[in-house]
Amino acid sequence: MLQERSTFAPCSLDELRNSMLALYVHHLRQSNLLTSDKHWPLAHHPNLDPRAVWDTNLKFSEVGVTFADIQSSSFVSCMEQQYQYGVNGVIAAGKEPLEYETQHTWVAALLMDWASSQFVEEWESYGADLRSHAQRCLLVSELANARLVLEGAEMGFSHFAMLGSKDQDATEFDGLTIHQMALLSGLEEMSVRTAASRKGPSQLITQKNSKGRTIVSREQAKAWLQARSKYLVVTRETEELRLDLSSMSFDNLILLSNALYEQCSWLGIKHAKPDLDREVGMLFAKHGFNPTWCVNDGAEACEPLLRELATTLELPVELFLLRVKESALHEQLNAVETSLKQRAQPAA
Repeated sequence: MLQERSTFAPCSLDELRNSMLALYVHHLRQSNLLTSDKHWPLAHHPNLDPRAVWDTNLKFSEVGVTFADIQSSSFVSCMEQQYQYGVNGVIAAGKEPLEYETQHTWVAALLMDWASSQFVEEWESYGADLRSHAQRCLLVSELANARLVLEGAEMGFSHFAMLGSKDQDATEFDGLTIHQMALLSGLEEMSVRTAASRKGPSQLITQKNSKGRTIVSREQAKAWLQARSKYLVVTRETEELRLDLSSMSFDNLILLSNALYEQCSWLGIKHAKPDLDREVGMLFAKHGFNPTWCVNDGAEACEPLLRELATTLELPVELFLLRVKESALHEQLNAVETSLKQRAQPAA
C-alpha cells in the first residue's frame, strides 16, 4: 500500500493522482485531434462525448473520466513508484527499476514536454489550469531522480535537460545541484543558496564540477540533510511484500521479468550477495540466451533454465513454471485481442 507524503513532499498522493488525471484528460484532448470522432470513442471511452474534453467548465466526473480508468496504466504505475521512492524513500517491490532506458525515462520526457507545451499554454489562455499539474508531476519525478543520485546511482533515469533551457535544471551525476538539494530538503532554491553562502557550522559545502557548475558532493549533501532531519534512510518494501507467486500474476513476460529482478535485489540484500544479479545473468548465458534478465525470446520455453532460475531466486519451482506459462499466454491473448479490435473497426 502506498504511503502518504513526508512533511517536505512537493504534494500529497491524492494531489498527485488528481494531476495525473488532469494530464490524462489533456492526452484525450490531443488524441481527439488525431482521430476521427467516429473511431475515437471506441478506442478510449465508448460513452464519452468528444466535445466534453474541450469544455473548460466541466469537472473530470462530468467529462466521464475517473482515476480508476487510468490506475493500471504504466504512466500511473511509474509516477506512484517515483512518489514512493522520492517522497518516502521506499523502493517498491516487483516494479521496473528506476534506471535509464526504462519506462521511467519516457515518463520523465513526457512530463517535460507537458511542462513546456505550447498546447498547454494555449489551453490555459481559456482559463484552465493545466501547467501546474504537469509541473507537480515533474517535481515528483525530479525528486525521485535526485534521491537516486544522493544514494550513489551512477546514472538516474533522466537527465531532465529540457529543450530551450540553459541546462540549469539538468541532473548532474557527480553530485547534487542546488535545484536537487532544494527538492530533497523541501526548501526554496534561494534558501539553499543562502545556506551555501553563509559561513559557519551549518554551512552547505559546495564545489565546482568539471563543467564549472556548483554542486554538492553526496557526502556533504547527506550530512547537511541529516543535520536538518531532512534525510530519509532508503528502505525496501517489507519482506512480506516480496514476490509471492501464489497470489501474483502478470500480463506479460516483461512485467514478470521486472518482478524477478526485484526478487533478486531483495535476496542480494538479505544474503549480502551484491553480485547475485550477475550470477543470474550467467544462468541465461549458460543456456544460450542473452543475459538481459528478460524471460522471453525463447527463454520462457527453456525449462532447464527456468528451474535453475527459480531455485536461485528461492521461488517454488513448479508454481514458477506455471506463472511463466500464464504470463506468456496473457501476452499472446493481449496481442490477439488488439488485432481483433483493429480488424473490427469499420473502414474510414
